Amino acid sequence: MDVTIVIPTKNRLWSLPKAVESCRSTCLEVQIIVIDDASTDGTREWLRDQPDITVVNGEGWGKPWGVNRAQVLATGDYIRYLDSDDWLNSDANGVQVAIARREDADVVVAGCDIYKDDVLVESQPWIPTDDFIAQQLGETMGSHYSAFLFRREFVGDIPHRTLFPASNFASRDDRCFILEVALRHPKIVQSTTPALCHRQHEESRLQFHQGDG
Repeated sequence: MDVTIVIPTKNRLWSLPKAVESCRSTCLEVQIIVIDDASTDGTREWLRDQPDITVVNGEGWGKPWGVNRAQVLATGDYIRYLDSDDWLNSDANGVQVAIARREDADVVVAGCDIYKDDVLVESQPWIPTDDFIAQQLGETMGSHYSAFLFRREFVGDIPHRTLFPASNFASRDDRCFILEVALRHPKIVQSTTPALCHRQHEESRLQFHQGDG
């Protein structure tokens, strides 16, 4: 398996199909894992009709629990994490997997395109830095971790943590995850092609639904 894509979701049938479709590929072996955290909007019924998706059903246990469970099931040489309200640019996986293999990279970073109401409003390139840790602490623009492709063996034992919502930064399980990755001093290679389409909207963010474990 070339790449595993982990997609946590809850009541996002309005956006999940587009996210999933952007992950499908005719040139790579792709494992798509969707974690549905007790959706009530028809998401589970839709997932039953998608034979190429591995489904993990949660019961309100939160995003970190689901992502950690998906990491156990992952079989791809590489792994990425995609929010169900975003989607990947065309052939983002193919481009980044090729770079990762050619350069023997632990992380392939890339920029992202920002959309509002399905209209492109801004492109945010990844800014090269000599201090990946400082970048991820916010000293320079760090892009979005869904734009990154990770070597699965490098990150497989790094959990997405259930954290304290009182901490504005730490309540973002993805931010803490990428900091732990940075502390391992990965070999980082840049893809100059934006990988992620990040959607701005007024719906709630899954990072703030942590569950109990």
